[in-house]
Amino acid sequence: MERIRSISIMLRALALPLPAAADPPLYSVEFQNYLSADPLDYTMPEMELLVLQDLTGPGGKAGTLGVYGFALVNRGPGDIHARWGQIQFGLTYWVVDGLEWGLGGGLEQGPSAPRAATFVFVDPSTWNNISALAVAEYGFHSSDDYYYTSNFGYHVTDFLRVGGIAERFLGVGPRLDLSIPSIHFRVHAAVTRDLELDTTNALVGVVWDCLTPEACK
Repeated sequence: MERIRSISIMLRALALPLPAAADPPLYSVEFQNYLSADPLDYTMPEMELLVLQDLTGPGGKAGTLGVYGFALVNRGPGDIHARWGQIQFGLTYWVVDGLEWGLGGGLEQGPSAPRAATFVFVDPSTWNNISALAVAEYGFHSSDDYYYTSNFGYHVTDFLRVGGIAERFLGVGPRLDLSIPSIHFRVHAAVTRDLELDTTNALVGVVWDCLTPEACK
């Protein structure tokens, strides 16, 4: 479809009775905007929603199984970055303390096709203030319909993280996050160079998130 009018998701599974050892749902709501300086000269607003629920035990502990739901919608100019969205559901597993792996799938819209994804998350409260998130996706629309994104950093204080980002169609470069932990609010910015499209880009965004039990206390 040329235009995405709306995408809504209802994560009813999160309302199911949970084991006494399980934590409440974790979440992330993010609004961000991609900016390109050359040669495309475009902006692309994007919204993401992620919800995770550990089921068999406390989050962050080795051996805990869970589920997740994810939705994304963005709006780019013309045919280069067409209007596009996706929705996914899947399973999560804490491989060791502080290291989570996820595997899932869903559908993308514009064009409509199945989509598979996997991710790895590193919890800074376990790994000496180092955090990371890496995501890889493959869409079955075409052989070129794949995507990856990763960001990593060191939490200098509760309010500041410095690190980097690597993302298809955005590029590679430094990233800075400023946080207000008491309200789970974060602002982030990055400047990148994309060799695939030969563009210099920037990314700015705001996030309300609570992605670890430690951070949500």
